[in-house]
Amino acid sequence: MDLDLDVNFYWTMADTVSALISAGAAVAVMSAEKIYRRLKPATDR
Repeated sequence: MDLDLDVNFYWTMADTVSALISAGAAVAVMSAEKIYRRLKPATDR
């Protein structure tokens, strides 16, 4: 039973970490796009 519990805990942690990384990447991309759009008009002038 302990082994099953440990394996499930490990996979739950892995899923959580993957989800956090995905969310972080999505937020980073959105922020980068926002910053890029803000900087682009300045470089066009």
